[in-house]
Amino acid sequence: VATDIARKMVCEWGMSDRIGPMKLGNKEEEVFLGRDMNKSTDISEKKSVIIDEEITLLVKSAEKNAIAILNKYINNLHDVSLVLLDKDTIGRLEFEDIMVNGVPEKPEPIKQKRSRRKNT
Repeated sequence: VATDIARKMVCEWGMSDRIGPMKLGNKEEEVFLGRDMNKSTDISEKKSVIIDEEITLLVKSAEKNAIAILNKYINNLHDVSLVLLDKDTIGRLEFEDIMVNGVPEKPEPIKQKRSRRKNT
């Protein structure tokens, strides 16, 4: 899904500095009864490489940004997960309270015994 959105950003919405505000490629439509199976493209090989590089850059940048956000709020996310282990759902207000104030009473983590399987 991320790649499809990035492709639209580059090819349809002109959201690439390298390519600029132009729509590239043929309009992608659903194939109906084999029609348009061998449709030609109006993009050169060189331009296709640039498009692929821009799409890769967008997806990798979004991944890096998502990881940074998750790392920034990791303690809050752990607090929310602790509450969700007790409850199936929480409302918006409870979620916001947990994100701002944390969980008042954090239960001790459950230590699981490791068992070894005997080879038979």
